[in-house]
Amino acid sequence: MVLVGRVIAIVLALATLRLSTHFLEPAEYGWLAILQALQLFAIFFLTNPVLQYINRHLNGWSREGVLAPRLRLYLGYVMACALVAALVFALWMQLEAELSVREQWLSVLLIFLGVIALAWGPAIGSFLNFLGHRVLSILLTAGAALLGLLLACSLVLLSPSAIGWFAGIVAGTLLAGMAAYAVLVRRIPPTREIRVPWQADVPDMLRFSGPLAISAGFMWFVLSGYRLEFDYLWGKAVLGHTVVGLVVAAQVWAVVETLAQQFLYPYVYANMSSGDETDGARACSDFVNVLGPLYLGYAGFIAVNVSLIYQLLVAESYRSGAMFFLVATFIELLRVLTNSLALAAHVRKDTRALIKSYILASGAIALGIFFVGKAGMGIMAACLILLAGAALLLVVVYAYMRRLVPFRLEFRRWSAGAAAALAGGAAGFALLVSGEATVIRMLLVATVSFVVFAAYVALVLFRNPSLARLLQRPLPSQVQSN
Repeated sequence: MVLVGRVIAIVLALATLRLSTHFLEPAEYGWLAILQALQLFAIFFLTNPVLQYINRHLNGWSREGVLAPRLRLYLGYVMACALVAALVFALWMQLEAELSVREQWLSVLLIFLGVIALAWGPAIGSFLNFLGHRVLSILLTAGAALLGLLLACSLVLLSPSAIGWFAGIVAGTLLAGMAAYAVLVRRIPPTREIRVPWQADVPDMLRFSGPLAISAGFMWFVLSGYRLEFDYLWGKAVLGHTVVGLVVAAQVWAVVETLAQQFLYPYVYANMSSGDETDGARACSDFVNVLGPLYLGYAGFIAVNVSLIYQLLVAESYRSGAMFFLVATFIELLRVLTNSLALAAHVRKDTRALIKSYILASGAIALGIFFVGKAGMGIMAACLILLAGAALLLVVVYAYMRRLVPFRLEFRRWSAGAAAALAGGAAGFALLVSGEATVIRMLLVATVSFVVFAAYVALVLFRNPSLARLLQRPLPSQVQSN
């Protein structure tokens, strides 16, 4: 049931992407990309660092019966963050002369609601997963995606604009978040009668979340903030045409990243919550050794099938941007590898090392994009700057995280993964530049590459000591009963 639910959620996410490119012209899609980027800034910089702190203490607070009051405090904090984001966005909107006053105020309202929706609904769904209610988590996630898609399509049929599409997604996420909270409070131990001394958590939370918030602000630029610079240098139409390839790559990578979070994150956080830092460090190292080679092989598989995937997932007017998708596939590969390594900061509750890493990477990306734009180079050069910045970030994060957790990379599996990624990337590039591929050719390549990838996954996971150690610690009793 969990696997089927995940497949449904993934299919809905891909359908959302396909339909958004069908209904929205490149300029409108560019404006949608701006709205989403500004929404994500509040999530990365303001709410997600606090959410990471909650994740570290979720199981303990649930057992003690003090989770519900803290979730209500988190909701109040989210609403305050949404208000700040809306006010900042209202000031930024004064630079957008293209929109009417009505559209500007509607956009500001949507940013306010969008921050609440994205900071609350998915968070409650992940809490259900961490506490063992996996099926409910999956059903609510899929329900949110379906409801958001239906509302977005309904609104965009009335008014084919980025604002209409964004409003539908926000409304669906908000409603699903309300339902998820109602489900969660019925499945956790009742709140204790004594007053919850939440003030005692504030110093510890600030030590953990403060540096994480600063690094997350720069992380936001690496992941989506560059869209504002793209818009400034090349305009919304070019931004919309380009960012589709980047978004397709993000959605395709969300397939494996979501599965990893669903099945492996609970084990990692269970080890972190054990109170023994050695257990957490070992689990983090094992997590990296399991996922790293799988991510590399997956990148090669996606790269070989770039043409087929792009034709399936985007409307015809966007299909000339398949090369952007190929580059973005490896940008996303570097991103997920970096995220896996960054778990070491959560183990040691020391996120300060991430600040220097993201400052360096975001600065290099910002300067690189500005240089190629002012030099008259095309936006593909800017995408290559994103790739180089992601590689720089991975190297720097690895160097810092090894000081916190002594990663022992399994050389044979990582070498096989690197070879698969490079071979897949070279083959994908050759297939793209060779000309338009026929359907039969694309299906043949997809079939052969899938068989090879399946065999690769089996070899990587067979008698994998890292996977065996990671799964040794039992999950909370809720998982067993579920």
